[in-house]
Amino acid sequence: MPKISINSILGGHCPTTHYAQADQFRASLGIDPGQPMDDADSAYSTIASGLLRPSSCQKFSGSTITSAPLWLVPNPKTAYIYVYDANSSAYTIDATMTTVTALADGGTLSGLGNGAEYYDNYLYLATNTDIARYGPLNGSPLFTGTYWTTGLSKAALTNTVYPTTYKNNLRLPNHVLKRHSNGKLYIADVVGNNGTLHYIATKKTTVEGDTDNASTLNALTFGYGLWPTAMESYSENLAIAFYEGSSSNLKQARAKLAFWDTTSTSFNTIVWVEFPDQVITAMKNVNGVLYVVSGNFNARGFRVSKFIGGYSFQEVFYSETGEPCLPGAIDGILNRCLIGSHTTVPESDGCVYSVGLQKSALGQGIFNVMRSSGGTSSTSVTAVLEADNNEKGFSVPIIGWSQAGEGSTGVSHGLDKQLTQYGNAPQVFWSQMYRIGQPFRITRLKINTVQPITANMTIIPKIYTDDGNGTTYTYSIINSTNYSGKTSIVQRKEGVTGNHNFWLELRWTGTDLCTVHLPIDIEFVIEPDEKN
Repeated sequence: MPKISINSILGGHCPTTHYAQADQFRASLGIDPGQPMDDADSAYSTIASGLLRPSSCQKFSGSTITSAPLWLVPNPKTAYIYVYDANSSAYTIDATMTTVTALADGGTLSGLGNGAEYYDNYLYLATNTDIARYGPLNGSPLFTGTYWTTGLSKAALTNTVYPTTYKNNLRLPNHVLKRHSNGKLYIADVVGNNGTLHYIATKKTTVEGDTDNASTLNALTFGYGLWPTAMESYSENLAIAFYEGSSSNLKQARAKLAFWDTTSTSFNTIVWVEFPDQVITAMKNVNGVLYVVSGNFNARGFRVSKFIGGYSFQEVFYSETGEPCLPGAIDGILNRCLIGSHTTVPESDGCVYSVGLQKSALGQGIFNVMRSSGGTSSTSVTAVLEADNNEKGFSVPIIGWSQAGEGSTGVSHGLDKQLTQYGNAPQVFWSQMYRIGQPFRITRLKINTVQPITANMTIIPKIYTDDGNGTTYTYSIINSTNYSGKTSIVQRKEGVTGNHNFWLELRWTGTDLCTVHLPIDIEFVIEPDEKN
């Protein structure tokens, strides 16, 4: 009797619906094989499992966040993580990541949350036409709402109307901030239709960062029509991404990427025609590799590339679902780059993609490691930060998400972290498609679990046949009613037949962790071909 065994998923998502390598799978939501097999932190489970390990996701912000969280900003001075949202409201997350508190700004902040960054003992926040700051963080911090125009006496920034996201109409930030290794804070702007960089430089008189140190307006100017969308440090250079033209055009010019050593009077190099997409929305230097997230306006799909030197990029991942992430929705540690977006496969929701896993030995596949608790098809992840370095030795992100667009308020936004409550964001796994090529009948499905099945564990297995257009067969629910105390589950269901191909779905809905062992075995028989 033929048997298919799913022995490994470490190859990550396969690039097509019908063809995959042996250890790849079609899609997932909230499955992280880089995490341990359980939450016990025992001698048997302290390292990555490589298994079908669901990741939990729980909202911890309550109703405090009133708009889409766009920026999650750590700092070396306090135990807080700072949050900046699409209504230019600021918040703190406490050290235990249980309490989110609004920062009283005295009415000094307004706008669309155009940029946020820590620099020299202060939190800097870009509004529509100004830069506010909050600090000193090592003392009794206060807001200065117009630090750029009043404190530094610089000309107001330009509130250029950038395009909005495809999913929920969030406007791309027009004043991205970047703290660079040369001790300056760079500000993206558009002046006279020229992409422009300003910078803030401070020094210590009484406390760190309290005194201006020749902050400069118009430190570097680019060509007409080049509007900066993202910045990142790349060795001693500053990488600046631009898009060109109006988002209303059906055919846009390709995105540009410039490199500047921060001392020359002009940028040093610029990628002018080589980049494939219309806009670069986010960049992240992960262990010396510059990852670039890009796509096209008002369209689904996004690309993750890495810069390989000269004027060349190498595509790492392309998704036909989702869209390019916002500039605050990317982060990474050593071997993996995390990207917040949304997906429609296998289900619609906000999610976090991972290029690679936390351990280099696990490879550089594409995984979907976290599903937001937003729980609707309109949800998108808008901010990502590798902040929850727990005592168990592995790192998991906190994420911001939104179900609504620019300027919206209410409880349709939130911050999530991983806890031990697993039912807030159901996890889903789709195996690769198994191409039988002739009529078949599945006779036996065997699934093993790490944890004995208890009252709060639920897994629903399904078989989809014939490209998903055939019959979908739902097997007995794996729960304590049907399989109490078991770790080895064998299911036989009559009449599970198809003509060409099939794939397996597992969907977790229980509140307790239930990790699935590998291999998963699927036995089938070949049916006689029908005569013409």
